[in-house]
Amino acid sequence: MTRDKKIVYAISATTFVALLVLSLLPYAQSRLIAALLLAAATAITLIFVKKRNVLSYNKRQVLWLLLVMAATFVMLYYLTGVYFGFATRSWAKWTWGNFWLAILPISLLVICSEWIRSVMLAQNAKAADIFAYLIGVLSEVLVVSGFGSINGFNRFMDVIGLTLFPAVTANLLYQYLSRRFGVAPNVAYRLITTLYVYVIPFASLIPDSLFAFAKLLLPLLVYWFIDSLYEKKTRYATQRKSRWGWIGWGTLAATLVGVVMLTSGQFYFSTLVIGSESMTGEYNKGDLLIYERFEDQKVEVGDVLVFLKGNTRLVHRVVASENVNGEIRYYTKGDANEDVDAGYITEDAVIGVADVKIPYLGYPTIWMRNLFA
Repeated sequence: MTRDKKIVYAISATTFVALLVLSLLPYAQSRLIAALLLAAATAITLIFVKKRNVLSYNKRQVLWLLLVMAATFVMLYYLTGVYFGFATRSWAKWTWGNFWLAILPISLLVICSEWIRSVMLAQNAKAADIFAYLIGVLSEVLVVSGFGSINGFNRFMDVIGLTLFPAVTANLLYQYLSRRFGVAPNVAYRLITTLYVYVIPFASLIPDSLFAFAKLLLPLLVYWFIDSLYEKKTRYATQRKSRWGWIGWGTLAATLVGVVMLTSGQFYFSTLVIGSESMTGEYNKGDLLIYERFEDQKVEVGDVLVFLKGNTRLVHRVVASENVNGEIRYYTKGDANEDVDAGYITEDAVIGVADVKIPYLGYPTIWMRNLFA
């Protein structure tokens, strides 16, 4: 093993462990400390490890393409606000406090993680590639939220779905870009797609699940576009392999679209996990319920509704209804319950009408929720 590789492995392993520990601490403290640590690790790496330059005639073109793509992503994000509405960000304004606590640490995390990535990838060693990827993922997690903010099941799902999964996908793209085109395209792309939230004082109210899906899909689209422009496929075997690869990516994309459509609540059909035994028999605990959105369709006695009672979503059967001065009131009951639910619900509280169930598919969600109970 060469001297450079020994130094790279020592720095990368130490940096990875430190970032992992910091990602578990309270977010406001961990991000700044992680940025300073990563800056120190980058300085040591650049001083003691030789880095080969990336030889590519397309580096400048790719840099400009990534700048345009990043700006387009931000523009499309705000265009979704035309449909979903907007909210103000009271903290998104230029202050020295915001600069020191958010903009500077995030910029350091992005720039330094990409410099370290480029040095590690230049070693042409599998272990260095893995460390480069893991450090990139952790830096992305620390940029957005960190694991230390998890204080319950809902927050756990937010961090996993909105932060970790997009970071995993995005860093596959960053590895490819860094190896082929150097540091600059990744840095420019990441800074624009990250820092806009601290500069523009309003946000789109696009549902989190849809936004997470967009963040998952975007790196795949960027990779496809860059790859189709600059990668040459000269042999038939490579072309055939590429076709099967696109079938796999297409299947994955279609699956993700289906999951988002069923979980976002923004489409006609949505899903809900049965978390209690009040409907045992028809809908059992652990079943995944697919329901159609309520749009003033006729509801009859015997229909199973998904509705809000307080802050809780319930799935119970309609046992009676009445019209009081033009207001439709539904009286509901769980099939396994002895008594009718207290009070009544109106159409404003109805979310959907139960349609299809998939047995047992909701148990992983219940198990995860029990971990935080």
